[in-house]
Amino acid sequence: MPLLAGRDFTSQDNQQSRGVAIINESMARRFFGSENPLGRRIRHSYDPGFNMEIVGVVKDTKYRSLREQVGPMFYVPFYQLGGQGQMTLVVRTAGDPTAAAAAVQREAQALDSAMPVFAVETVATQVEASISQERLIATLSGVFGVLALSLACMGLYGILSYTVTRRTHEIGTRLALGARPQDVLWLVFRDALWLVLVGMAIGGPAAVAATRLISSQLFGMKGADLFTIFSAGMILLAVAALASYLPARKATKVDPLVALRHE
Repeated sequence: MPLLAGRDFTSQDNQQSRGVAIINESMARRFFGSENPLGRRIRHSYDPGFNMEIVGVVKDTKYRSLREQVGPMFYVPFYQLGGQGQMTLVVRTAGDPTAAAAAVQREAQALDSAMPVFAVETVATQVEASISQERLIATLSGVFGVLALSLACMGLYGILSYTVTRRTHEIGTRLALGARPQDVLWLVFRDALWLVLVGMAIGGPAAVAATRLISSQLFGMKGADLFTIFSAGMILLAVAALASYLPARKATKVDPLVALRHE
């Protein structure tokens, strides 16, 4: 936690008779506003008679979970309140953290052979474990999203292919009357494109509106991911173009007389 003002704790601060505390930005804003909190005194709710002098201000940080909202918080030296409870030692390393963990364990055993050292893990591991549920939901949502897009593409391809195939008689008539194959292709593609664009115009805003229902389940991102919605729309357009082009191109290569007899 970066120190923004004041000083850090020293070895002298571990004395129970010396009450000091470091507060975070949120606590400084809430209780002191624009005033300088350094040197002011606060009282602990568990022991109202024990005053603590504010000696520093640190940057806000999430304490228990990545999902929590940062609130007012203060920190005191471990032995100031009697040294009761479990201590967590946080070590910053420049290299492999697993190699540093063994060295920290040796140093702890050298200080006190009876001191238990357990639950040694990296911050990255803790972060991964804290968002495992969200990661699982995100993976399942992604899989079902791809499945839904695939089904939509298959249905769109099937409908447009069938529709264009049914228009073989119309294509033959246009070719017999002198229409060029590229004109017929563009006519068929334009009609299919119009259907897809109408569907996207309705489904796009509906998808953006529906993201409000899942916004509470997201972490560190907005619900309306316009890039994803745009990419899905482009995929649907590509599928529509392919579904329209292949049967229409096949129909333009058929002899007009044969096409006119086609049902």
